[in-house]
Amino acid sequence: MFQEQKFNANGVEINFIQASTSGQPLVLLHGTASEWQSFSPLISIFAEKFKVFVLDLRGHGGSSWVSEKYRLFDYAEDIKYFLEKHIGQPCILYGHSLGAQIAIAVTS
Repeated sequence: MFQEQKFNANGVEINFIQASTSGQPLVLLHGTASEWQSFSPLISIFAEKFKVFVLDLRGHGGSSWVSEKYRLFDYAEDIKYFLEKHIGQPCILYGHSLGAQIAIAVTS
């Protein structure tokens, strides 16, 4: 249904989908040991109003694995880079569990 894409965040390949093309950007971050598909029930609902992006965190789903570097701020740096280089405008950042902690770290 959705085409997965890759984005290079300083050497880490981040897997993501873009579910819609109009509206304010909404970026969804999943929890520990999960992947972007955990948001599947919500994506079509959000896509009616927002330009939805759903990411796999480093070491999860289709994103690349790296040796070490799995601290909260490592994840946050990936997301900051994605937001800066790929989104490039103010957006809504929503996270579940670990994703929520990352969202807080990104905005701090």
